[in-house]
Amino acid sequence: MMTNGIRIFDKTILGTNHVDIKLSNILAEISNRTQFYWSILFLDGMGVLGDGKSIVALANEIHNSKRGIFINWNEINPLLDKTEQLFSIILIGSKDESSLHRYENFQNMYETCDFVIELINCSFWEATGRLGKSPATARNST
Repeated sequence: MMTNGIRIFDKTILGTNHVDIKLSNILAEISNRTQFYWSILFLDGMGVLGDGKSIVALANEIHNSKRGIFINWNEINPLLDKTEQLFSIILIGSKDESSLHRYENFQNMYETCDFVIELINCSFWEATGRLGKSPATARNST
């Protein structure tokens, strides 16, 4: 299956990419989002989730799991709203729940999952879609 993707960064400062675009801006472009299962495979950030649990504790839980942390679509933005700073994240989405797991080969992940959305070191977003169109145009798919 062909994959399409985009790389997003808004500015370069002293030769380094920086991004001010939030994950919620990217996710808003996926109109059929509730049709997918979602998992966070990697998370690096700072913040407090409530009940004394930190983003670091959640990140450790994610890193120690074989399939990441499954998350309902309606829980993604509230979770991210609690992050004071997000450094890196890998969020995958698929209509097939069995596709949500760690991949030894990233190319297999891109080809298997319907969506792979990554923030890499606060520098840029990469969003890949397996639907024959980029995630930004996926809003028109049914």
